[in-house]
This record gives sequence, C-alpha cells and structure tokens, in this order.
Amino acid sequence: MVNFLCKNKREKKVLILFLHDSTGELFVTLPFFWFLKKKLDVEIYFISSHKDILKRMNVSSRYIEMMNQIGSCHFGYLNNIKLLSNLFNSNNLIIQMSCNLGARRIDRIYYSILKKSTKLFFTHAFMLHPFNKIKNIARNNELKSFINSQFLSFYGNKSDLLIINSEETNYFTERGWSLNALHAVGAYGYNKDWLNYLFKSDLSKVKKEDKNRSLNIFVPLRDCHNIYLTKTNYDFLICSLAEVFKFFPDFKFTIKLHPRQQPKEILEIFSKLHNVSFSNDSPFELAAKSDLTIGFWSSALTDSVAVGTPAIEFFKHEIPHPQLVTQDDKLISLNQYLGLCLGFDNLKQLQNFLSNLNFDQLQKIQNNQYSMLIKYFNIDKSYENKILGIFEDHFQKASQAHLDQRLEKSILILVKKFIGKIFSIPRRIFL
Repeated sequence: MVNFLCKNKREKKVLILFLHDSTGELFVTLPFFWFLKKKLDVEIYFISSHKDILKRMNVSSRYIEMMNQIGSCHFGYLNNIKLLSNLFNSNNLIIQMSCNLGARRIDRIYYSILKKSTKLFFTHAFMLHPFNKIKNIARNNELKSFINSQFLSFYGNKSDLLIINSEETNYFTERGWSLNALHAVGAYGYNKDWLNYLFKSDLSKVKKEDKNRSLNIFVPLRDCHNIYLTKTNYDFLICSLAEVFKFFPDFKFTIKLHPRQQPKEILEIFSKLHNVSFSNDSPFELAAKSDLTIGFWSSALTDSVAVGTPAIEFFKHEIPHPQLVTQDDKLISLNQYLGLCLGFDNLKQLQNFLSNLNFDQLQKIQNNQYSMLIKYFNIDKSYENKILGIFEDHFQKASQAHLDQRLEKSILILVKKFIGKIFSIPRRIFL
C-alpha cells in the first residue's frame, strides 16, 4: 500500500524556520540556508504568528532581501494555517528549526500536526556556551528551571541542537542532551564568503583607510531584561553613554536600538547631540563601517570583530547566568574572559581609554581579538561538509518519519473504509 502511494511522487525537501524575538536568529540560520541552497534542492519557509515580525525584530532591508532570495515568508496566523495545510497534504521531507530559548505556540502547533517531521534547534545568536575547562562559570538555578519548564517540558532533549562552539561544552549535557544530539558547527555566519555575500562586495573594501579622520564608533544598545539588565543598571549605562558622546564631540557615534527599546525615550536623550545618528542596518554592516564598537553585553561585539572592527563591552554584570564568569569576586562576560572584547564598567576608565586611542592601537586590539575569535569559533570552510552531512541526515530521518506517517494514514483510510462498509450493510439489507 505504501509503495503504491509513493509511486511517481517526488519527496520535496523543506526547511522551516520559526522567528520569535531577535535578528540573532537570522544571523545564525541564514548562512546555513544560503549554503544549503547551493548544495541541495530545498524549499525554505520563514514563519511567524506576527504579521509585523520583521518590524518587531528591526530586521534591516538587506536581510529581508536575502530572506526573499533564499526562501519565502509566511507571517500571521492565516498564512501559517494555509502553509500548514499545504505541508500536511503534500509529499514533504520537513526539518523544523527553532531557537532553543523556548517553545512558542506556533512551534507547538506545527510540531504537533507535522509530528512526523524532524526538529532541529539552534543556539540563539553567536553566543558561546561555557567550555569544559572553565570552572568558574556563574550559576543561576532559577534560569535553569525556567528553561526546563518552557522548553524541555514540551520538546524534551531528544531533538538535535546546533551549537557554535569549536570546543565541547557540558552546558547542555548537564541538562540531559546526549552528545550525539549536539553538533558543534562553528560560527558559519563569520565566514568570509558569507560576509562578502552579505555586503555584496569584498569585505576588505568596506573598511576605511584614512587615518587622519575622527573615529567612527558603532554603539549597539540593549533594553532592560529580568535576567541580565536591571532598570538601575540600564539607566546608568544610557546616562554614561550620553556623557561619553558629549566628552568626545569630534567622534561620530552610530546607535542601533534594540527591538524592545522605546525609540522616543532614547531619541529624547541623544537627539540633541550633533555627533550621534541612528541606523536600522545590521550590526555586521554598521560595525564594518566603523573603527570601534562600544556595546552593552551582546553578540554584536563578536559580530564586530568578525568584520574587522575591535570591540568594547561597557556593562555592569549583576545577575549570575551561564554566560558569565566569576573572576576576582566580580562577574565578567565570557567574551571578556576569553579575550573576544575589552571590558569596562566604569565611565572614567572608558573615557580615559578612548582619550588615548589611535588607529594603530585599534588595529592591534583587532588582531588580538580576531585571533581569539578564530580559536573559539570555527569560521573557516572546514565545517561545510559537516553542516551538509547534518542536514542530509535529518532529511533521511524525515524521509523515514514521512514513510511512517503515510503508513498510519493508509491504515487509517483502510479502517475508515472497513467501518463504513460495515455500517452500510443494514442499509443495503432494507433497500
């Protein structure tokens, strides 16, 4: 029966990406999709229950352009239902992808109805997870419990997970994931081939060489958050940045707002300063056009180093979580600990550092930070075959799952026909 149903039907490979909160989800996945489109015959769908998800996430025009080149967008519940119906009734091999930060309603609906597809998760943005050799990682049992309740309670830990570490980490195995389910795929989005595609030109040509000009500084912001940024700390950071902008009137600062921030509030604080502008471009694009990045705790800092711009983290870490390290009775970020950025939590120290800065120093800082980036992230082409193998394996799993699903449907159809014939017998007798 199954062979008969499969006959003359071509199985179509489908990748689904659920978008939720941040462009960091696109930064991780789009490079994979771009690479896979060159190697496989695959259809890619971007899905969200929000019609205005791209606006909510502050997605730049370049990323929207790439999404439309690589796949198709299906935003809003009506479009979700229509696509779900088409996928359910089609001969598809489906890999569903979602960020590991939590299970959302639309993910659950697709996962429940397309149960026989495979699920593949990825870690949010280009954030490293603690390596086994680091013993003083900060702990937060409340956060661990939250992740278990929001994610593992629904999906469990049997699905595979893509992580960008170049070294093994116990972070996920301690939460029940098996080593076979974890794939250290490296930060493929930091690969030069992808970055050249992103910029539509050779990345090296984007950088400015004139050393007689004033500094251009990129400033990616973050909003308050109950895990890593209290309101008191947020207000301190914003007010301190305003002091920095005033203290260096010859520097040009370009601010990128976080999607959760209220633009009106930030504009009121910074709009009166002549050396401050705002942009919605991606952190990669803004960093590449700048000489230095000063950001709050964020993966935008390593994004910056990847495109050739040194990075400074200006942040006061207060709440313990696994992205922090305890050093000298003080919390610092994993990025600062590993030498991927410089770290400051004091306004005067930051001002003094910037006052004595020159282009040669910037180049030295960048060289040091980029060497650490190469060490801890895999950003060359060595992982391409591994990436292709992971997705081909999952399409194989999806093929078997799809076969099982069709078998179930076939048996269900036979049972329905059998029951229908039984209940039609009395009617035939009395006719």
